[in-house]
Amino acid sequence: MSPNAERYPAQAANDGVLSTLYWPGALVEDNTQWLQLAWETPQTFQTVVVRFLQHPSMHGRTIQLQRQTAAGTWEGFATTVIPADATTAHSVATFDLPSAVTLDKLRIVNLLDLFEIEIR
Repeated sequence: MSPNAERYPAQAANDGVLSTLYWPGALVEDNTQWLQLAWETPQTFQTVVVRFLQHPSMHGRTIQLQRQTAAGTWEGFATTVIPADATTAHSVATFDLPSAVTLDKLRIVNLLDLFEIEIR
């Protein structure tokens, strides 16, 4: 299932605006839904911050980063668990990687309503 592109444009996931929503929701359980970011040239980063809807189903949810290893083949290379903190505006998945990685594509797996992705 894909979101309505007019109502939930994919670019809202990394437009720098925390109030724009990418996914319409209705996924309250763990899932294999993913969002892929792709760059024209490889990018080097060490931190990924993903802000989701502040919802009880996000607390304790494991979010995964994947990289492409061959055409059509993806592998997980980092996971994090969203803390159970209902006092923040968003449920936040933070990946502080042990060393910088350089990729031209990245997938974020196990989505609910997604507000913003920050890569640095």
